[in-house]
Amino acid sequence: MLTSPQLRSQVDALWDKFWSGGISNPLTAIEQMSYLIFLKRLEDMENARAATTKRRSTPFKSVFDGEMESAGKKIDKAQYRWSYWSQLPGEEMIRNVHDIVFDFQVAGTNPMHAETKT
Repeated sequence: MLTSPQLRSQVDALWDKFWSGGISNPLTAIEQMSYLIFLKRLEDMENARAATTKRRSTPFKSVFDGEMESAGKKIDKAQYRWSYWSQLPGEEMIRNVHDIVFDFQVAGTNPMHAETKT
């Protein structure tokens, strides 16, 4: 139950955007929102771990460091960051998320299993 009128308003506005974009199934909309929230949270956690390791003067390798091959071309992993693609214009952002960011999750570079030391 949404108790805050402001939160309910935000969820309704998001649902309207999904609906106008052709997503009429609530489960599909929830799946899409969950994926976007996951990507945002992944970057937030990476930033926090980077700050912690910097304070401790220990090495840190982000899952966003380096390059990855996607569709036969090398792509700078920084393009997978929420902070990068969320600032792109609408159509470019959709294309980037669909063609590049999703590949980051399924092409053997699962960030949840990355080797990191904190």
